[in-house]
Amino acid sequence: PVLITLVATQGSLLLASALSKDCTVEILSLEGNALGEDGVHALSESLRTNVRLRELNLNSTGTGLRSLINIADSLTTDNRSIETIRLANPKLLTIEAEHILYIARMLACNPQIKTLDLSKHTIRDTALNVLLDFGLCRNSTLENLSLSCCQLTEVSAENIRRLLVENKSIKHLDLSRNQLSDVTAASIASGLRNNSTLESLSLKFCQFSDKGLSELAEAIFESKTVKSVQLWGNAFGQGSGSLFSQLLQSSDDGSKNVLTDFATYVVDGSVRVAAC
Repeated sequence: PVLITLVATQGSLLLASALSKDCTVEILSLEGNALGEDGVHALSESLRTNVRLRELNLNSTGTGLRSLINIADSLTTDNRSIETIRLANPKLLTIEAEHILYIARMLACNPQIKTLDLSKHTIRDTALNVLLDFGLCRNSTLENLSLSCCQLTEVSAENIRRLLVENKSIKHLDLSRNQLSDVTAASIASGLRNNSTLESLSLKFCQFSDKGLSELAEAIFESKTVKSVQLWGNAFGQGSGSLFSQLLQSSDDGSKNVLTDFATYVVDGSVRVAAC
């Protein structure tokens, strides 16, 4: 793996030139470097000819709309070596999500991509529908997807349920820090009952109340595949606390093995929840 720090636009142009040639680097992280739109665009062009790179991390590099579209297009039409692409926290100057259609096409056309990080994209509810219809529901190879902090709301409840039901490959899904509410919790619970691939689910700080958490607890208990769930930052109550306490006891005795980011304990007959 190659981790590069303190690279600005000029350095990324030189790096892109090297990558476009017979470069042997397979894992490259540029996370946190201020590459700028021109730098990231040059790197995206190098993906059209590079056949060695398997993992590319461009989180928080100043990636703009033009670069996002070009990256997606490169991975749609030319590149078949990239397996992991991280594009979190782009620098977008518009509330529109024009790039999502291109990313959806990438997912529909490129079977090599196993991990996609779209955290902190302004996807919102309408663009999620586009990502689902034109990408995720046509993809059968993506295993890891992060849509954390994407300004999704309960309007996306049905689309998230569809994602769990119609996509047959995702094993790890991160929807944390979206304003999903109990309506979405119920949809996720419904989706989990019709899903046979998901292994880990992150729903931290999603504005679930005791009711929504209770529905999730029941669905997770029934799931034959879910092995890890993160729910800290939601409003646990007695109902959900009791259900998750039973779930964790099942993990202790070996009848159900689920890891969580919280623990339950009893104080004066009441179930309490604490972060691990």
